[in-house]
Amino acid sequence: MRDLTSRLLLDRGLGAAGVAINAGPPRGVLPSPRAIRSALPVMLAWRGWSRILFMSFKGFSTTFANTLAPSQQRETYDQHIVPAPGRIYFQAAFGIGIAVRFKNSKRPPLLLTAAAEDRTCTPTMVRTMYRKQKQAPSRTDILEFPKRSHWLIAEPGWEEVAGAILKWAEANAKS
Repeated sequence: MRDLTSRLLLDRGLGAAGVAINAGPPRGVLPSPRAIRSALPVMLAWRGWSRILFMSFKGFSTTFANTLAPSQQRETYDQHIVPAPGRIYFQAAFGIGIAVRFKNSKRPPLLLTAAAEDRTCTPTMVRTMYRKQKQAPSRTDILEFPKRSHWLIAEPGWEEVAGAILKWAEANAKS
């Protein structure tokens, strides 16, 4: 939930600027149907709230890294996917501890990113967050990347994504 953490810190006036990569929804933004579908394995796991959960390879390849070549998916899964607490998914689904003041006058600039093929944090959901976050008087921008998945910052061509984000941050960070 690194993207939500950055927005919670910005909401407290901390930081010079923030970037929400693959932005998860704060309270007040409903997950899209596709995002809910991608989270179902976690949400339906027995006692998922209190357990450490493992993402299946099928889940990874269809919802996280769906734009990677099949030959790259297994290696990427084996190298990068680690168990995670189920609690964070439930907190996000039920809006526990993830409230953001959309009209906050002290919030530093914020950039939201969206990947056109993201099945976890869908572009529609990110655009909804953008419209809500835009209520703050500080700068709010959105960058959408075509032909990319939730694996946005690690899939081939990640340098283009990182470069665009860095360019935005250098231009908009408050000193």
